[in-house]
Amino acid sequence: MRLDVTQASESDSRRVPNAQAPRKLINIDELSVLWSIPKSTLYNWVNQRRLPYVKLGRSLRFDVIQLEEFCQQSTMGVAGKR
Repeated sequence: MRLDVTQASESDSRRVPNAQAPRKLINIDELSVLWSIPKSTLYNWVNQRRLPYVKLGRSLRFDVIQLEEFCQQSTMGVAGKR
């Protein structure tokens, strides 16, 4: 009896809880350009734990999806008319 390799790999990927597409990580220089915010401000936000980040060794990386969620949560609604 021969095992079909495609069936085995599909079932293996279903068993792995975090079998997702790789996350897109950007560095602080890219984030600074993307948001037009000085790097010093971004470093302050990281230090204050206001901004989600990933620490890889000595370097900071930012997950694009988490940054989008952060922006959505931080967006203020327009005040109603009086």
